[in-house]
Amino acid sequence: MAEKIGFHVQVLRPKRTAELAKIYRVLNSSDAMIGVHGAAVTHFLFMRSGSVFIQINPIATAWAAEEYYGAPAKKLGLKYIGYEILTTESSRYDKYEIGDPILADPTRVTEQGSQITKKVIICKVKP
Repeated sequence: MAEKIGFHVQVLRPKRTAELAKIYRVLNSSDAMIGVHGAAVTHFLFMRSGSVFIQINPIATAWAAEEYYGAPAKKLGLKYIGYEILTTESSRYDKYEIGDPILADPTRVTEQGSQITKKVIICKVKP
């Protein structure tokens, strides 16, 4: 979609063996980064002040996304946008009934702790 509206898009999927210098060069020369909530979005640390960092957050994880990535990004001078996906955008939408707490009240599920959250909430955004 970003390409369709005129952005030059470069997909960066670093492997564990990727050189940090390469990741740094790509991100430091970028005006924006979009990433799904998780450890890999820490690469925002390589972005220039004033750049845009958009984080896509699984359902019921906005608090963690803001605390762990959003607040630090803002302190570094990045323009931060957190996008909490809609229930219908979650890969869990096709796996659970709409009345299931995972979809109907995901906060109740996340209150059970990080292990439960990782197991049933953290998921990929549908393409």
